[in-house]
Amino acid sequence: MAVVVSIDPRRVYIKTPNDVPFKSVKVTNLGPNGEAYAWYQCTVTSFAIWLWSIPNAKSKRKNCF
Repeated sequence: MAVVVSIDPRRVYIKTPNDVPFKSVKVTNLGPNGEAYAWYQCTVTSFAIWLWSIPNAKSKRKNCF
């Protein structure tokens, strides 16, 4: 069995660093409403897969991988 972890960052634009209680960064390309700062919101997903399922999937579908 293997565990797969997916971390998907998403940039959230803010006007000033004081808008959030955590670290933000100054961006070089302004946000859609002229925001000069951003923070990164991450979604973390994990799930387990059985290792035998990958070879079985490959054998049943030629162009799967």
